[in-house]
Amino acid sequence: MLRSSLPVFVVNKDAITQLNWKIDTHQKEPSLNINNVGNRHALLNDLTLVDNTENKSYPIKVNTVNGYILAKQEKSYSISNFTYQPNHKYSISLTVNGKKTTL
Repeated sequence: MLRSSLPVFVVNKDAITQLNWKIDTHQKEPSLNINNVGNRHALLNDLTLVDNTENKSYPIKVNTVNGYILAKQEKSYSISNFTYQPNHKYSISLTVNGKKTTL
């Protein structure tokens, strides 16, 4: 027997996803914290932390299990092989609900 689950979301047509992010260096391994302050869920794909100063990319594994951030919720993702440099400029590149964006 094969069992699967499929999330179903009922949303207001005016609902929006609004994401804020920060790098947390207070753990053993640095992490990327993403907070959905909007009133609509977010499904993340192709998540990458970009060091714009060094022009380096740090891909972060997300999938349909850990890629959903519900409205008013926060998720934390480990950043492998990364050392935070406070004087560097960072951004994140990702797909949110099917739309490619940079924050």
